[in-house]
Amino acid sequence: MHQEVKDITKRNITVFFVGNLNENRIPLYKALSGSYVPAKFYQLYLKVSKRKPQFANIIKRDFSYKFPSSYLLFTNGFKKGLNATEYSNKLYDSQIVLCPKGFHVSETFRHYEAMRAGCVIISEKLPDTYLYRNSPIIQVSNWQEGLEFAKKLLADSELLKSYHQKVLHWWRTVCNEHSTALYVSNILSSLEKDNLNT
Repeated sequence: MHQEVKDITKRNITVFFVGNLNENRIPLYKALSGSYVPAKFYQLYLKVSKRKPQFANIIKRDFSYKFPSSYLLFTNGFKKGLNATEYSNKLYDSQIVLCPKGFHVSETFRHYEAMRAGCVIISEKLPDTYLYRNSPIIQVSNWQEGLEFAKKLLADSELLKSYHQKVLHWWRTVCNEHSTALYVSNILSSLEKDNLNT
């Protein structure tokens, strides 16, 4: 749900994430929880909690206390968190958005939703494609590094504002609907020219 983009300094949520705890998000979970429990434990937990929902809440899911005024929550299933309006309201009121991998790949809708909202994005490594190459998305090797970078941003308002402006510029010039349509149109025109020349 598209809303007016707020100034980054006037947003009430410092760090935001809400999403299903799936296998690809165990590294973020471990970094937030400070857990030294092996990933295999969480993988087993996910399998058991799918078959036996009564076990879904035996592990901590809310890590909002990790940063002041943050909203960091793991859900126990897809679309089990906030409704679309609540999600959009919180996203547009967030300074930094954590974008862990989706269920199958590193790319998620969250990257584009957060970009459109002008949030500073911290993500795992993304594919080397037109949409991400040279983008202002902060790509980290692991989530401990990602959380440290979030602290650095929150301690430096000028750096936070700089990333905010870069993200909005990238959205407007590379990823929004108009820019994407123009990119696709240029590719198709190029292919058409190549076909005419052969």
